Amino acid sequence: MSWKVFALLFGALSILAPRPSNAASAWDKPDCFDAEVNAGIAQQTPTAVLGCGSNCIVMSWPWILKLHVERVIKGTLPSKATPLTVLTVQHAYYRTDLPPRRWWLRRNSLGVFNVIKIENGPPLPLCPGGSKPAKPYISLPTGKTLADVEREAEHP
Repeated sequence: MSWKVFALLFGALSILAPRPSNAASAWDKPDCFDAEVNAGIAQQTPTAVLGCGSNCIVMSWPWILKLHVERVIKGTLPSKATPLTVLTVQHAYYRTDLPPRRWWLRRNSLGVFNVIKIENGPPLPLCPGGSKPAKPYISLPTGKTLADVEREAEHP
């Protein structure tokens, strides 16, 4: 088999490969952002990888982060209280020894925020007031809250 046929076959299979159900919305592309903030990481908790089976490799999955917001640059947050809970999709812990950075956030239907980008922001407009929240990067099990999921991830 030629390398071109192999590359086409591999590309087609990767498009059709199933995604973990708890992070499926992580691939949705945002159309706007709700807040651009300067913040440092206070806490980061990886969530459990669900529906993967016993023989798979997961390169990124949803994490729950707490941010200490120093300044809102654009947009608004529901309150000035920190830490602010946000959801990300990542492979490993962020380095916490770095200074605060710029984060672009999108409000989601769980009442927290999805991280769209860090440092170099997306070329997206600020969301208009009253816009529909985005899908969160995690689906909660029936009867569970985000706090439950975070607590269970911290103490499995």
